[in-house]
Amino acid sequence: MVQGMAQMEIGCHTDVMDGCPKAVAIPMLLRSANPQIIAVDEITQAEDLLAMEEAAHCGVRFVATIHADSEADLQRRPLLRKLQRTQIFEKAICIQMADRLRRYRLKDL
Repeated sequence: MVQGMAQMEIGCHTDVMDGCPKAVAIPMLLRSANPQIIAVDEITQAEDLLAMEEAAHCGVRFVATIHADSEADLQRRPLLRKLQRTQIFEKAICIQMADRLRRYRLKDL
């Protein structure tokens, strides 16, 4: 944010939480904004996942990122295994570089 303004304009019906941990921001949004969808950057903390799970039980859907070198790398991470058990996400988009081009693959979870 610069002078209180989000730097990526994504629409007038959008709230941007900046400088606030996801584990704090998600419950705040639930109480004050009645969101249908919450988009978050990389999921790295168990507290983030817990907040997302609680919001999902209230009917909120999520768009999120998780960065890894491969699917095998993701499977080695305890947080991702826990995320898969919550069944918050139905699909994953896997992005790989090949011949200097990005290749996208949609995967059912």
